[in-house]
Amino acid sequence: AQKLQIILMNLLSNAIEFSPDGSKIEVFAELRDGGLSLKVKDTGVGIEPVNQSRVFDRFHQLDAGSTKSHPGHGLGLSISKSLAELMEGKVSLESASGEGCTVELFLPEPNVDVNMTAQDSNVFLFDEPEEF
Repeated sequence: AQKLQIILMNLLSNAIEFSPDGSKIEVFAELRDGGLSLKVKDTGVGIEPVNQSRVFDRFHQLDAGSTKSHPGHGLGLSISKSLAELMEGKVSLESASGEGCTVELFLPEPNVDVNMTAQDSNVFLFDEPEEF
């Protein structure tokens, strides 16, 4: 839940930051292809195709230098992508210059044992059981 919250906050934050004041940001959610698809669509300036893969690089901002118009360190999408991959998912985007941007988070349905007890949940916290 915490990883999902961080990803969504990053995607929404970017959509707000790069959209004109008063514009519309849309969020879509659907179950498809054995997983959850969450999309955040903005009406900002968009991202040129040549730059689309670079926005996922750490510390990379398309608007860089001392005169950049947006705050931040260029980590939001990189962190979101890494967190999605930890959950066996992915983050992708569709954009055309001047036409906004749609960023999609896709997470496959988790393989969870519904009969697991609280004691068993330690499996997620530790690589190997400790002997006492």
